[in-house]
Amino acid sequence: MIYYSYKEHRYRLEKGMRVMERAIKRWFWGKIEKEQYVNLDLDGMHEVVRETEKAYLLSVEGCTCDGEYDVYRKIWVPKSCTLTAEEYEAEQNRIDKAFEDGRKYNERLVAFCKANKIKGARIGLRTATLIKKIEDAGLEVPSKIA
Repeated sequence: MIYYSYKEHRYRLEKGMRVMERAIKRWFWGKIEKEQYVNLDLDGMHEVVRETEKAYLLSVEGCTCDGEYDVYRKIWVPKSCTLTAEEYEAEQNRIDKAFEDGRKYNERLVAFCKANKIKGARIGLRTATLIKKIEDAGLEVPSKIA
């Protein structure tokens, strides 16, 4: 890993050295080697410091676990494991939509349970738990399509 200081980071920002930014795909986060007691902020866009035929050298910000010190690290990430700003935005929108759809379905299941007087159904239960309660009551589970 290559380190650089906060002062150098500020200097690079002030001089407009941000030529390109890339985001790291979520599935690749776990494969990035982390040093003990350091939390890297891998979500979002990162400055491309250098580029080769197959990889980017990204500038990643993080902090120590106690939050006392900021850490700026440069890490190599394969090009296939990165996203452009547009791709990153589309991925975030897809994740947000899936979460919202799941939340709405869960609320519909809670309303269905209350309408059919199934005990113990409340907001905050997992969808799988609500489905099990409905099946145990001998009713058919509503479909996800509204």
